[in-house]
Amino acid sequence: MVSGSGNRLSGSASGRQTNAASPLLTATITAFTAFCVYAFTANTAPGMHDSAELALRAAQLGGTHATGAPLHTIIGHWLTYVASTPAAATTWLSVVCAALTAGLVVLLISEWVARPWLAAAGGLVFALLPPIWINAVITELYAPSLLLVSGALLALRRWEAGDGGGLPLTAMVLLGLALGAHFANALLLPVLLLLVLAVSRKLSTALLCGLLMLGAIALVAAANVWLALRLPPLSEHLPLSAGGLWLYMTGAEHQARVASGGAFYMSRVAEHLAIVAGNFVFVGLPFIALGWWRMWRATRRFATALTGTVVIWFGYFTLFGSGDYFVMIGPVYLLCAVWLALGVADIAERWSGAIPLSLQGVAPAAALAVFAAAALLLQWQERRNFAQSAAVQTYVDDALAAWPDNAVVIARWNEFTALRYAQVVDQARGDVSLLLPARTARHYEHGIVSDYFDYVSAVMCERPVVTNKLTAEIEAGFAVTDVPGTRSWLQLQPPARCQ
Repeated sequence: MVSGSGNRLSGSASGRQTNAASPLLTATITAFTAFCVYAFTANTAPGMHDSAELALRAAQLGGTHATGAPLHTIIGHWLTYVASTPAAATTWLSVVCAALTAGLVVLLISEWVARPWLAAAGGLVFALLPPIWINAVITELYAPSLLLVSGALLALRRWEAGDGGGLPLTAMVLLGLALGAHFANALLLPVLLLLVLAVSRKLSTALLCGLLMLGAIALVAAANVWLALRLPPLSEHLPLSAGGLWLYMTGAEHQARVASGGAFYMSRVAEHLAIVAGNFVFVGLPFIALGWWRMWRATRRFATALTGTVVIWFGYFTLFGSGDYFVMIGPVYLLCAVWLALGVADIAERWSGAIPLSLQGVAPAAALAVFAAAALLLQWQERRNFAQSAAVQTYVDDALAAWPDNAVVIARWNEFTALRYAQVVDQARGDVSLLLPARTARHYEHGIVSDYFDYVSAVMCERPVVTNKLTAEIEAGFAVTDVPGTRSWLQLQPPARCQ
């Protein structure tokens, strides 16, 4: 058993592992295995939605949608010099970061469990969770963000265990970088700074870490401004004034607008709990709870910090819809994977008398390995099909071929980004002006459009207008016909004044 906040749980009475290389070795094996899985299931072609925009802005070195991701953009830009395409560069960034995160999960589990192969199996369970795997094989922010957050948590844990006085500053640097990958990581600052204060018992240490975080926020803000000056983001708010920067970096335009009292929030909590539980096939929940309790008994300060992390992350993103929520709460999945491994280790120790001595070292790892193998097999064909899919490229090619010459094209964000990527990277259909169906100002390379409908009304007599989103104002203001050769594109008919 254990006592004190700095001790590790173990699979034997020896506490800390005698083979110091084992956690690093198993972490390396796990990371390499995850990398191979991701590499075989990654699709390096341009995607849709945020993926295409992030890849394009990495190539252009410009501002991305709120809340901004300057670290992702800058690293992605560097990678475009060695990758075949911008989309390939940013997809491989996700692959590498997600694989490394799986290795860090192994090291986190090894902080409490002296069972290297159990830790490795726990890392693979994490790597193969559906929302983690999905975001490891596309261009997205979550893999780089989670890598930096997990590194910060590991540094703080090792510092709490007494491994080095400079580790809290290392953790703050990593967390500061994480803000440049996904600014929502700022939600973690209060609870982690309180952990620093509780462990160090020195206000000066906590203040120094807080100052580092303020500096990191200032650097991220400056990077967002610099990128926006190079090429403004396609967001409602631009980070080019104090007020605009605040609205941009806080993601004000993405906030849920349907929250209405406790009943709404409770129903959304239940919905999202079901999503998280489902990703652990429900049967993992008792083990996660047991693992949390095991950590709490061993390292209460750190367990409290991690619990606060889960509560804050889960609670904040519960205001978002289930589609976003499925992927946005990466730290929750990471910590649940750690607790799952601890719970399995705890059961193995409690039932050690019922397990043959020759199997006591491998049975817990085998149990988690079966979970990971099942996750791999159940998803493999779907992921391979995704890796080989050319659906996005086919859609883009068909649309580019179908549009009239010199058209104004109004496209939903999901398709707009892929079409714009093709325009810029593939230099296709430069005669077309792409617009979002936004009633607020947007900055495009072809100019500022204050209201898409006013713009369309003004150019309707001179240029053909097509859309894949039949908004209420378009439906009320214009007759539409199908664009020949497509099922999703409509052409607006000029009004009588254009005759």
